[in-house]
Amino acid sequence: MEHLPKLPVFPTEVIELIVDYLQDDIFTLTRISGTSDAILHSCRRRLFRSVKLGTSPTSNTFVRLFRYNPSIGQYVRELALRVDHSLSMWHPGKHRQNDDTENIKTLSQTPFVEKLSIYGGISLPTSWSSLHVTLQRPILNRIHYPSLTELYICKFVIPVTIFRLCVNLSALAVKQMEDSGTSEPIDQGRISPRSLQPITIPQLRSFELGTSSDEFALALLHYRDGDGHPLIRFDGLKALFVHCHRERETQVIKDICKEAIGLETFACRGITGSAFLSLATQWPDFSRFSTLKTLKGRCGYARLSEDLLLGLCEKLQMFPQPNVLETLDIEISVIWDRKLISTRNEWGRLDVVLSRGFPRLRRVSINVVFPFYPGNLDPKSAELREEVRMVRKGFPWLSENTAVKFNFTTWRHEQHGA
Repeated sequence: MEHLPKLPVFPTEVIELIVDYLQDDIFTLTRISGTSDAILHSCRRRLFRSVKLGTSPTSNTFVRLFRYNPSIGQYVRELALRVDHSLSMWHPGKHRQNDDTENIKTLSQTPFVEKLSIYGGISLPTSWSSLHVTLQRPILNRIHYPSLTELYICKFVIPVTIFRLCVNLSALAVKQMEDSGTSEPIDQGRISPRSLQPITIPQLRSFELGTSSDEFALALLHYRDGDGHPLIRFDGLKALFVHCHRERETQVIKDICKEAIGLETFACRGITGSAFLSLATQWPDFSRFSTLKTLKGRCGYARLSEDLLLGLCEKLQMFPQPNVLETLDIEISVIWDRKLISTRNEWGRLDVVLSRGFPRLRRVSINVVFPFYPGNLDPKSAELREEVRMVRKGFPWLSENTAVKFNFTTWRHEQHGA
């Protein structure tokens, strides 16, 4: 027996199943990782798949691990990085390395990141131009690396041209972003028309427009270089998520929808009733949405009015025929002032509109949220419950259609202060 070759106790497939089962148990994965090379590799792929630098108490631990075990960086696939505005004061000739600069320089040890989240300053946005080039370069290299497919960037003043070489980027989300109006210097040979390699322009499949980023999105959408090339292509966009806080942001939505020719998911969240109403009444030409499968709308705290429902009904009637809409998901937050009584007929009209011209409809969800402020009428009152019961009766087609999963809900959201 002692001369027989040593064989693994378990097949690799079994080891993978065991480690998968333990993937959320960091303590156990750490303990068993040293039992064999095969298990070590499997455990590290789970332990270091998602890493946060400068955004969690454990970020310094990761930096030390990467410093003494550089090979660990190859396991990182999702990375979050905090770049505080205070780094604008840092200069390698004047200041020593600190935790924040170490976090950024650690990026060079993570060559296979697929999803990157970059957060700017907490109190103030981070200015890209104020960062020293030794801090800019690791971030740029990671953004431009071919493995990156998803990027979320928040609270920066940055040139839109920073996305020029994101060759494989397919999902982009921006929030609280400002265009610096400058051009990011890059290796011109990589994008020159005379280069042996053709220009590669990233093709977005998903785009999320967060708050206070409408001007940045417009600059990104309309930018063209001297040869007429865009920075990013939107014509193949499949999913669009927007936060519509102000009426002027509807222009960004219109322009993006003009570019996207095969949109399948459109979701909008509005803070105020006026912004949501503006979107409902000024939505892009729905005749272009012959490929749309999912439509979601969220309206923030506002007074529910006939105009809002009327605008929604009118726009739904403008949908192309035939269409492939499968899911309609609406949430409206209202301060109840007995307006539901006057809008009951409009809820019923919505039921009629949906019963006509939407043969692929499979799910409709309507959620009415009642913020409760001290001193106001309690949303749990018997009067309101009766009103909600009457509104539910306004959806006979949705309620009786077995092919459509219909859900009408109301819930109370506690508000503090008057």
